[in-house]
Amino acid sequence: MSQMDVLIVSAVFEPEPVVSAQTSAQLARALRSRGCSVRVLTAFPSRPTRTLFKNYKRRLIENTTLPDGVHVIRCFTFFSSKSSLLDRGLENISFGLISGWYVLAGRRPDVVYANTWPIFATWIITMIAAIRRIPVVLSIQDLYPEALFEQNRLKSNSPVIKVLQIVEKKMVNLCSHVIAISERFSKVLVEQRLLPKERVTVVPNWIDVSKLNFDVEYESFRSAHGVTADEQLLVYGGNVGRAAGVENLIEAMKLLKNEKIKLLVAGEGAQLDVCRTLAVTMGSNKVMFHSPWKESDTALVLGAADLLVLPTKGMQSLTSVPSKALSYMLSGRPILAIAVPGSDLEQLIVDSGCGWVIGDDSASSIADAVRRICSGSTEDRQTRGDAGRQFVRKRFSKELCIPEAIGVIVKAAQTVRSQ
Repeated sequence: MSQMDVLIVSAVFEPEPVVSAQTSAQLARALRSRGCSVRVLTAFPSRPTRTLFKNYKRRLIENTTLPDGVHVIRCFTFFSSKSSLLDRGLENISFGLISGWYVLAGRRPDVVYANTWPIFATWIITMIAAIRRIPVVLSIQDLYPEALFEQNRLKSNSPVIKVLQIVEKKMVNLCSHVIAISERFSKVLVEQRLLPKERVTVVPNWIDVSKLNFDVEYESFRSAHGVTADEQLLVYGGNVGRAAGVENLIEAMKLLKNEKIKLLVAGEGAQLDVCRTLAVTMGSNKVMFHSPWKESDTALVLGAADLLVLPTKGMQSLTSVPSKALSYMLSGRPILAIAVPGSDLEQLIVDSGCGWVIGDDSASSIADAVRRICSGSTEDRQTRGDAGRQFVRKRFSKELCIPEAIGVIVKAAQTVRSQ
């Protein structure tokens, strides 16, 4: 492995706090520590604020070598300032074109690990890598194009969707190996994309359990947000986007106006202003916001909750696995998830015993579930929270998952070398 040259193409990267940025960075460091030459091709940081991070200047190309020896190449892309199909498309295409050009013209690596925007940016990488006979290990974070019509961006019977389905099937079959983040994703790849089973490995997204210390005092944080000792606090922490359905949580709070229950929405996203407006129309202080949500606030935000809520809108839970679920579980707080029966999210909550799942995302169903849980025993909630924390430590730690991912990458590179 000491002579292996790895190129990581990651649409997001540190210092962005989003999960794919963190897992790509941790994987890069782990490969470097094993003696590999590691380059990371990424964009200038903008997530989740969708604006350029402080102390960065956007240019066509910027090269930096980190203290650990990882070489980072940042390239110009359009930022997705709005969660619209046009904005997301421009971001996707611009990163795809420049990253594709780099793979075509740059030094040939032994293997490419790609965790980039679907479908265009990923397609460009796989096509050019195939031309240069570079093995690609592709990480599938969401099922596309299904996610597009689950988010109501395109109709399921649209000609565009039909074309994207063909492209997606061709694309994954060009890869040397595909890493799926769940067993259900793996099944879809094998049965619907016709990818040979031996070329798919399940490696879930992982979390660095050492980065979050929940042994802190939460009462001052709760008090600062107007939560009294006799009130229970619901917390949603994450991207406030279309797929989350946070609006339904706020509507549910209208139905809980007589209960001593409050909701804290922490995070940023395209629907944040909509949610703020909706909360104002309630005419009460039942819903509060914590935005921007700094990474250093994670333990306080999640740990202050009596109940964490994890909604997904419509059928969205069938096409993605909310990455925030792992930090939720690590906090040791019980979780109420809104997910489609048979989804990976439902399975995660059931297998871990960390909370409750309802399949109906309507405000009335959410309110009924919250009312039932909050009137139940404190001991039951604590037991479920503890179960979630233990489950994450045993199944989703970086110490367990990173070696599995590295094994896939090494095998892909060695297979081509031996041909």
